[in-house]
Amino acid sequence: MKKKILKAVSIFMLIIIFLVSLNMALFFQGSTVSFEFFETGLAEEKPNYPISHDGRTFYVAADGKTFEDPEFNSQTGLSEDDPVNIDCIRWLTRGSKERGDLPFFRPGDQILLKRGDVFTTNLEIYDCYGVEGNPITIASYGDSDKRPVIEINQNAENLTDQSGRCAAVNIVRCSNIVVRDLEISVIWGSRKNTDECGYGINVNYDYEDGKTEKYKNVYIANNVVYSNSFFTNFSGINVSQMATSYEGSADDFVLKGLYITNNHVYNVGRTAIVVGGWISDSINEYYGNQVKFTIFNDVHVDNNLVHDAGCMCIVVESTTGCTINRNYVYNGGKYQIGTLLESSTDSPMEGQGGIMVLSVNEAEIKYNEAFDCFRQGGPYDGTAIDIDFNCMNIDVSYNNCYHCDGAGISTMACANSKITHNRVWDIRCCSNQYGQISVSDYLPWGGEDKSWKYFEKNSEDLLSLRNLEVSDNLIKAAPVHGLNVSNEYVRRGMFVARNTNGVKKWHGNSFVDNHVVYTGSGTNFFYNLIEDTVSDSGVEASWGKFANNKYYSGNLSSFICEDVTQSIYDINYMDGASLCPKSYKFIDWLSRDIGSTFQKYIAVNPGKPTNAKVVFKEGMLQLSWDAPSENIWHYNVYKVKEGEEINYCKLIGQPEGPAFYFTPECKGEFYIVIQPEDNMGNLGDLLKIKIKLN
Repeated sequence: MKKKILKAVSIFMLIIIFLVSLNMALFFQGSTVSFEFFETGLAEEKPNYPISHDGRTFYVAADGKTFEDPEFNSQTGLSEDDPVNIDCIRWLTRGSKERGDLPFFRPGDQILLKRGDVFTTNLEIYDCYGVEGNPITIASYGDSDKRPVIEINQNAENLTDQSGRCAAVNIVRCSNIVVRDLEISVIWGSRKNTDECGYGINVNYDYEDGKTEKYKNVYIANNVVYSNSFFTNFSGINVSQMATSYEGSADDFVLKGLYITNNHVYNVGRTAIVVGGWISDSINEYYGNQVKFTIFNDVHVDNNLVHDAGCMCIVVESTTGCTINRNYVYNGGKYQIGTLLESSTDSPMEGQGGIMVLSVNEAEIKYNEAFDCFRQGGPYDGTAIDIDFNCMNIDVSYNNCYHCDGAGISTMACANSKITHNRVWDIRCCSNQYGQISVSDYLPWGGEDKSWKYFEKNSEDLLSLRNLEVSDNLIKAAPVHGLNVSNEYVRRGMFVARNTNGVKKWHGNSFVDNHVVYTGSGTNFFYNLIEDTVSDSGVEASWGKFANNKYYSGNLSSFICEDVTQSIYDINYMDGASLCPKSYKFIDWLSRDIGSTFQKYIAVNPGKPTNAKVVFKEGMLQLSWDAPSENIWHYNVYKVKEGEEINYCKLIGQPEGPAFYFTPECKGEFYIVIQPEDNMGNLGDLLKIKIKLN
């Protein structure tokens, strides 16, 4: 017995020595396996904005001194014990400009509002410039667990800034500035009753023809912005630039470096977060947003929580180089319109739905959770993610889109873009979008002569739908033909592509390697619908390649598709594909969709992964586990903190096999959650792994 005990102790010590050699300790906590690693060499987590240093700090309190206070002097506001009120900040920035002095606020300066205080006057900063790595910062101070609140009312005086906009925080013509950790509450009138638009945080760079001054690095981080309801004529965070003409607008970016991150924006009657340009001398407002790509550059709208917006949740326009990543977006398009007149604020306005890009070149829209998007009570859109017109090189990947009025993902005319690795499911398609993924070449006409206005100055590719890749998506739903909200009979499908402008021929588009799962029991729908909606246009609508798609249904007796493509040379005929104008059986469609399969849908979830193993080596976490017995398409791997729920904003990878390598950016404690997903989009039980990196 003694020898057996010694042997067991020896084995245990060997295990401990082995774990120590890996700088690792292993713990078991209920159903969660925990790993702790020591001496990782990782740094502490850094903030998502630069820190001001070596400047002055101005303390602002609701009961702070005014300039009329007899005890006010040159040192007032420079200590917590002797703060100024918020009107002083406006006076300082306006006064220096009116006197022609140098900007009052300089690199390294901080304007700190007292936590727990409520300010009923807006904050304004004009023509002030930090430097790269040492910005001007607007933030908070104090021990309260409540943020400082800037609470403004439409009826208050002195809200309008020099650009004519009414905002709680106005930042006009500034570079290297940080606005963070504020709470902004705006009481505003409804869109039906007021034409005046209010803003939570407004950043403005109006542009005059021939102007040469440019700006850099604006950070809007960790703020909470809201109004009294999603019926208000109010936008949450607005970054804008207005030019007098298309020809006179900037060819070399007005602003480089815009970071809108980790904000919570809600109860907004217009658009919650909008970045865009506008042309003031357009024939009418309909053409005002047909602008160049060269207004903004290096724009990041990431990690925001946005919901309950009357129009869109997030819109980015007039930009080259953009990320819209890891945003949690829902309840866009909640307003109920009273008219469709574009000249009225009681109209569709900026659109309706979740996330949209327009006049954007080079953007990625990834790892977003976008759902419950509506159409403002009208007949248009209500889409989770939209690549709107005048866009190219857009990558829409790894998004979870569901329960929307329009499409899960849609396009207008665009070029060289991708819709890949998304989960699109249970979309209602009750607007003018008829597919779970619905693509088109729509452009607004330039009047009765059908000229293209500003678009005619751009690439021919932007007048059509060209080189669009739709691949590796899960499309899971039960669509059915029927009436839309305009009481028109419409045909719906899993994937729908519609030629709507009749101007330019489509080219280079593909639909490959998707998992298309029909969850209903009927046959009154299309798996794939390619149609031309322009009669007598003389333009041949076409779709390029279908290949290797996996289709699933509880009913294998019917497989209905329609494709108006007429030329064999427009498809992948070199692979053996042939035209298929209509199919009623899968065997017919197989000639068009080379390598595809059609199998029985079974709604059974896969099992749970087991036996997790984690190694930290050369700065990388190496995870492995035992796979469940089912046929797994891939594993969804999430990284969450304590108390956080999994969603696609937390997704960090989709390995096809039971292993995943991950490079952490900093030390800390978090969970890796592994969820199996089978070929039909059924989700299995979670394997949770707690990891601590020291």
